[in-house]
Amino acid sequence: LHLGTASGGSAEGEVPLLGSWGVTYPASVQGLMGSCVVVPCTFSYPDSVSASAGIVAIWYRDYNGDKTVVYHSASPGEVDGRFGDRSRLLGDLAAHNCTLLLTDVTPQDSGSYRFRFEIIGGDRWSAAQDVLLSVAGERCRVRASVHPPRIAASEEVSEGAATTLDCSAPYACPLGGAGLRWRGYDARLATVATGMRLDTGGVLLRQSLTTAFSWADHSRKLLCELSLGSRTATRELVLHVRHAPRGITASVQPSARNIRVGDAVSLACAVNSSYPPVSAYRWYKDGAAVGAERLLTLQHVRREDYGRYHCEAENAVGAAAAPALTLFVFCESRG
Repeated sequence: LHLGTASGGSAEGEVPLLGSWGVTYPASVQGLMGSCVVVPCTFSYPDSVSASAGIVAIWYRDYNGDKTVVYHSASPGEVDGRFGDRSRLLGDLAAHNCTLLLTDVTPQDSGSYRFRFEIIGGDRWSAAQDVLLSVAGERCRVRASVHPPRIAASEEVSEGAATTLDCSAPYACPLGGAGLRWRGYDARLATVATGMRLDTGGVLLRQSLTTAFSWADHSRKLLCELSLGSRTATRELVLHVRHAPRGITASVQPSARNIRVGDAVSLACAVNSSYPPVSAYRWYKDGAAVGAERLLTLQHVRREDYGRYHCEAENAVGAAAAPALTLFVFCESRG
């Protein structure tokens, strides 16, 4: 079920004031063949009007044309045979709720619908606007008609911080058949909450995933899957987890045990993962700073270059160091 935003019997987007005549529902509703459609609806009338004798609720299709009766609370016999066992009122008229439910909808149900209410022994009122129902279901378009859900999430999340990701879809059938499911997360560390919104402001099926991500989750793909009977549609979210550099290693070329005085030596600092990217590298020899590049090059090694070397990598989140390595420097043997 997918809704546009407008109202019938009142200014666009406005709910009729209590104490005035009015009807409010969405401007448009979209459904899928075989599912159900809910049209949230409310109505109002002046406080001076008594409805103690009751209220009659009537829904029409093509009000300005064939004026087909879709639902009639007082005279079910007037309901067109195509809708007789598929339409009912979900709302409580005493609470000014005229929400309509249509089940097993087909493309033939597409069209304009309008609500009218009659106060027994008093006045009657018809909405000034229609709600347009469009049902997709041609065989060649069944899968294309299922729009992927939407994901609401921050562009970046911080490592270890509780984060909530929302997945929603404008399809909701209270009789079942529509569902959302997150995939790709660690269920041991997460909580999932599912809810449904049905009001004149919109219809929404929603599932929230709350969890904390680690640096290892960076670039992982999460999926939110919408299922409508046998039809499915998915939306993908690529995680961007802010974390300090991880998996720092230092290496030397050539091999640390085959270096002789005068050789050229390169010490490299490698980072397994960093987000945001590394902004600074630092090299230390026996605790003293000796370089600020990822690659530390010693063109002509001396005996004094022997020692313990380690590198650090830093980004906007933090810094991390690699385990130290020992650079051995050998003298040329003399015959």
